Amino acid sequence: MAKRHLKGKETLRVGDGIGDVHISRIFKRGKERFQVEWYEGGERRRRSRSTLEEIRRCADEIGNNLKQGDQEANTFTGSEKLQYQKAMGALEGTGYTLVDAVKAFAKSHKTLGERGTIPDAVDYFMTYCPEDRRIVTVSEAVAGFLEYKQQEIDPKSFRDYRCRLTEMADVFDCNLENVTEKNLRTWIESLTVKEEKNGMGKMGDPISNQTRRGYLAKIHALFKWAKKNNYLPPTLSAAESLSQVVKARNSRIWFVPRGSAAIMTVKQADALVRGVRDDNRAYTALLLFAGLRPSECLRLLWEHIDFDTGHIEIIPEVARKVGADRYVPLEDNLRQWLEPYRKESGSIAYKTANTMLTGEAVKKLKIFPSWIGDIPRHSYASYRLAIFPDKPKLAEYMGNSVKVINKHYRRPVLEEAGRAYFSIVPQA
Repeated sequence: MAKRHLKGKETLRVGDGIGDVHISRIFKRGKERFQVEWYEGGERRRRSRSTLEEIRRCADEIGNNLKQGDQEANTFTGSEKLQYQKAMGALEGTGYTLVDAVKAFAKSHKTLGERGTIPDAVDYFMTYCPEDRRIVTVSEAVAGFLEYKQQEIDPKSFRDYRCRLTEMADVFDCNLENVTEKNLRTWIESLTVKEEKNGMGKMGDPISNQTRRGYLAKIHALFKWAKKNNYLPPTLSAAESLSQVVKARNSRIWFVPRGSAAIMTVKQADALVRGVRDDNRAYTALLLFAGLRPSECLRLLWEHIDFDTGHIEIIPEVARKVGADRYVPLEDNLRQWLEPYRKESGSIAYKTANTMLTGEAVKKLKIFPSWIGDIPRHSYASYRLAIFPDKPKLAEYMGNSVKVINKHYRRPVLEEAGRAYFSIVPQA
């Protein structure tokens, strides 16, 4: 192309006769512009640009297209051409041509249909099928989880985790991700009592619904840990799915009646605290008249009980389950039960105190046909509310919430019975 300026209506010819393009200077609405003209398919076509440099680039491109026989490219509008350039820029370095990319897109779009977009499909694949996911067996997952769990819970709770999860690992000889909700539920419902311990059912009897829920809770914790460590995809796991079914509103699967907390009668509580061994009476009295958890009583020291101010301090090291300190009132009758065994410091109970208590209550004293977990704590909550109907304060004493008190611990009791319960004192 000749490098010269256009004057007036002078026309500049571009080309070699095969695809001649003409540039001219025009005025449109009083403004100077430059126009390119060419013939294509027997028709005259025009385009205009604001500067001579822009029109020359346009003329070169049109001329080249005419030479190569790509006449359709000359019909692009400005915005269409911009989109084409952006598309080619996006494909740079991918190894795909524009045609190949469009064909792949159309095929993927047809496959997905209305189920989502291609970016959604890619995100799903990268999330649920990462290359770094490690496939582990149930046994391997249980071993890793128990090693982690041992560092954060007390030995008794750890033994419970180890016992139940090891039992699961022995049954499920497969990869963890292959455990299904159906298989998990079938196995839990097949479990039976393997040892008659403290009257907790007979050998061969199906385990209780409460125990089934306990198994599921620990298995749920295992699966949650596995997902966090990238052993499972972040989709709903078998344990999570089963938990949702069991806990669903109006579900009757492994049903445990709400609002029917088992409590002792005043007569049973009296017989228990008087009938246990002398060296286990302080422990028993703290369960009955302070509402402490058995694990808290086992860790409680004499120096935590302030006989002068009438309070029991539950420090975080004692209340490991909630990890927060609190004060529990030292009831007058509890003070009388503790005084004969009072020491300046040291442990209050043996490590086997709870086993001794439940055994005596069922086998020796025959107060219960079988021991009911947390029945002293339920009794304390119910009888105290009968005298002092302040649920937030009671929840604070027990290290719980009002919701938990209502759901698990409270049973309606008359005020007279409440006063009789906290009037159980040693014989003079």
